[in-house]
Amino acid sequence: MRARHFMFASILFACLSAFAQADLPARMQGKYKSQSGRTGDATLELVKQESPDKARVRVNLTNTTNAHGFACGFSAVETDAQRADGAWKFSFPSLYCQSKWTMTIKPAEGKQRFEGVYTIDFPMDGTVYFEW
Repeated sequence: MRARHFMFASILFACLSAFAQADLPARMQGKYKSQSGRTGDATLELVKQESPDKARVRVNLTNTTNAHGFACGFSAVETDAQRADGAWKFSFPSLYCQSKWTMTIKPAEGKQRFEGVYTIDFPMDGTVYFEW
């Protein structure tokens, strides 16, 4: 009987841990890297967790460039994030470069980290991570 209770408690803990990893932390710091090797700092802040699969986030990026190589920054752009198949996806415009970025991030197993990819509406993409 005790073994059965222990097994149930272990399964319940694993389920709750997996569910908790799906929520976005309040603030995460990270980096992004383009295929051309350009890197920059990235910050993702949770504005509001509306449901387990929907949140409002604020994105800050530094050292970004447009298709012509001109510097473009992001400063506290808010957008909606949707979770599907274990990944969070969000899109946001660059206020200075007239381009749209889309990021898709997933929890990295065993780490306090989300990893993923980004694309820009002109031909450029790369990788991104956020840690807390």
